Amino acid sequence: MLRRGIIGTALLAALMGCTAKAEDEDKDAKAEVEEVEPEAAPEPLPENFETQVVEYLGQYGRNWPSFGFHGVVLVARGDDVAMHRAFGSADLSNELANETSTRFRIGTLSAQLVAAAVMILSERGKLSLTDPVSRFVPHYPKGDQITVEHLLTHSSGIPNFTDSQWFEHNKATPKSVGDLVAAFQNAPLEHEPGAEITPSNSNYVLAAAIVEKAAGTGFEPFIQKEILDKLEMSETEFGTTESPQAVGLQFNEKEHLDPVYGVHPAAFGPAGGYISTVGDLLALNRGLAQGKLMSETARDQMMGLLESDVGYGWVTHQQWGRRMSGWPGLIDGINSSVMNSVDDETVVVVFANTEVVSAGQIAQDIMGMAYGAEAPTYEEHREVPVPLVEQASAAGHYVITRKTEKLIEAVDPERLDNLAEIDVVVLEGSYLALDVPVHGRKRMHPLGKGRFFFKDLPRTTARFTRKSDGKGRLVLEQPGGAELVFLRKGPPAPLPAAVASR
Repeated sequence: MLRRGIIGTALLAALMGCTAKAEDEDKDAKAEVEEVEPEAAPEPLPENFETQVVEYLGQYGRNWPSFGFHGVVLVARGDDVAMHRAFGSADLSNELANETSTRFRIGTLSAQLVAAAVMILSERGKLSLTDPVSRFVPHYPKGDQITVEHLLTHSSGIPNFTDSQWFEHNKATPKSVGDLVAAFQNAPLEHEPGAEITPSNSNYVLAAAIVEKAAGTGFEPFIQKEILDKLEMSETEFGTTESPQAVGLQFNEKEHLDPVYGVHPAAFGPAGGYISTVGDLLALNRGLAQGKLMSETARDQMMGLLESDVGYGWVTHQQWGRRMSGWPGLIDGINSSVMNSVDDETVVVVFANTEVVSAGQIAQDIMGMAYGAEAPTYEEHREVPVPLVEQASAAGHYVITRKTEKLIEAVDPERLDNLAEIDVVVLEGSYLALDVPVHGRKRMHPLGKGRFFFKDLPRTTARFTRKSDGKGRLVLEQPGGAELVFLRKGPPAPLPAAVASR
């Protein structure tokens, strides 16, 4: 997925003229698409469903206005749209409200369009999922070992170009597929193809290059003609900054929201460059359910509904007694999520033009409510007045414990370099902050003596205690139970004179 901090996107569609031969192939392909037989009408959604959802969303930002929900929510089951509501601002600086028709950069949800294009070409015999990359992109390093399916399942080992310094310096300008492939093709693989799954936006850029070769046209015109036009997704475009769209919001160190400017959606290429509406994404999900793009077998393979829960631009899990398929969409200042229950055609689409509210969590909670679960309670901590001189006993330099180090290595070894050593510092003579390399500083709000909370998306809290040998111990916790434990190295940091004299 597009990395946080770049959690980051939008399309110029140009239809190409078709030869008579191409038109004949289109007719043959259309005949091969399996029509899905209509089933019994699904169960209606619970009474007062929309009221429940609105009250649930009202919990966000109740104590911290910067954490309010800005975005659009759509919920449908079968042919019925049960909820289609807009919340908050589309452009905070210009005081423009979100509307149900507001377009958002959908970030990594763009991968679903690329995956669908690959499956359409596969069914037409233009490519095979087992084809090596080298068949379409000659001379690509180790292209004879990387298959199309490796790209679609993020198991190629190709590093993520949006994590590179090159991308950081170039994300303000649009890039072609060729530009992006050239930017990452010579980077060493992170692992052998097929050995493990490592999400990387590079995979879907290279998959789009294969779409271009197999289709004999650019990926944009192909997706426009074969997906967007067929499903009447008229609000979906690639790489545009001129069309009206929601402005992303990032949370700064002062705990305020900053609008995100200077990031071009086409810099992310096919992996994250589309803009769309919740209505258009509903059309995509309905089109897949109704067999308008591909056969049911191909759809199930793409959505991870066959023997594996790993799909192509989708991942599936069992919840509420049903198969749930979904994917997140992340790009600078914006995050989005789609959840789809193919079994009864329930679709939840959430777009949020803020990084500090998780569209994925909201989509999951709303989907639960659609199946009768109670609306979750979202608690926001309140600050407790504690004199700074008492808080400041936690200041100092900390190193991670070996037990926590092993935990991080097992989950995400790359994070260890940034978390091995951290600092708790007194800032502006008035508050404590946690200083983490690369991630920056976050203010620590007192919950009581030796206890703190952070105004962050995971609702992290911290505990400071002294061990029997006098050493300081800092524990970072999240609601799910995860803990990171650090020991203070050396004595407490000296307090600023103005603080010490209070």
